[in-house]
Amino acid sequence: MKLTNINKLEPGQLIGQPLYDDREHILIKKGTPLTKYMIKRLEDMSYSYVYVYAEDNDYEVSDVIRPELRQKAVNSLRKLASNLSGDSASTGGSKASKQTVVQMNIVRASVADVVDELFTQKNIVVEMIDVKQMNSALYQHSVNTMIHATILGTAAGLDRNSLEKLAMGALFHDIGHLMTPPEILRKKTPLTEEESLIAQAHTTKGFAFLTDQFDMAPTIKIVALEHHEKYDGSGYPQGKGGEDLHLFSRITAIANKFDSLTSERPYRRPESLSECVEYIMGGGGSHFDPKLTKIYIQHINPYPVNTLVKLNDGRVATVVETNRQFFMRPKVKIIKGDEKGTIIDLMHSLNTVIETDLTMS
Repeated sequence: MKLTNINKLEPGQLIGQPLYDDREHILIKKGTPLTKYMIKRLEDMSYSYVYVYAEDNDYEVSDVIRPELRQKAVNSLRKLASNLSGDSASTGGSKASKQTVVQMNIVRASVADVVDELFTQKNIVVEMIDVKQMNSALYQHSVNTMIHATILGTAAGLDRNSLEKLAMGALFHDIGHLMTPPEILRKKTPLTEEESLIAQAHTTKGFAFLTDQFDMAPTIKIVALEHHEKYDGSGYPQGKGGEDLHLFSRITAIANKFDSLTSERPYRRPESLSECVEYIMGGGGSHFDPKLTKIYIQHINPYPVNTLVKLNDGRVATVVETNRQFFMRPKVKIIKGDEKGTIIDLMHSLNTVIETDLTMS
């Protein structure tokens, strides 16, 4: 499959992953041939990228949780944010209304469902980028960060109770952005120094908001405050580092950055899984907890079997076998030129590396 920009879709292409509407109903089933009307509908719904089958590379990748469960979590969070906006307008920011508390309990139930699904999959591996709608980007990013934090927390050996608290903290890590001016969040050019400070304030505002609005465990709220801190102490808002940062914050920092890199922004396209893995690996020990970084990259496979790639010497190949110990160096088969059919094990051919993933367009 290829992750394809909505502007490059053509009628007749087959959808590679099911797409859902805001009510958790299937919008387009997996394997459905696209029509001009469907493509226009996807544009109207603010999709930027979707997976489609590629004639030269029809491989399957699966989401780490059921798509309908992911959509349910997004919808419950969106409804909660809507209620919170109403509370703030009518009560001036005092404790959440009874209606909002009820909705928070619905969110908690949704989080528990996600944790239950992931907790049973100890060796889960991420092999695809989540497709997002621009008008729901904040909620989808929050849910994706929760999912990736839960995967990492599970791999790090957290118990079921701790995982649920971690998941809640990760889900609400960006709650302070509800108070960030939309024009800053959507700006297509670099932020000014003043705008950057306003954007960074979402950490302290989010922590204060959760404290004021809800009776929430400190280990949940702390993630909103600390998720932009760095392991070397160069982050914000407090410049804390190392194990002075809560474990949940260190986990969420990795999950947050990974999903941010794979998300489209007004000023850039999403990065490929391989580019994201390289970034996270490079940040281990400086931006991120080095032990958690090593654990996390063992659960991200940027090159599933049949992925089309370009090698550093210009040859085009397809992945025929992944290396569970080091996903960045799989076995590949040359598919063009005089060496067509030749299989290369990148674990042993150390001068050969994958330069580009050709399955993203």
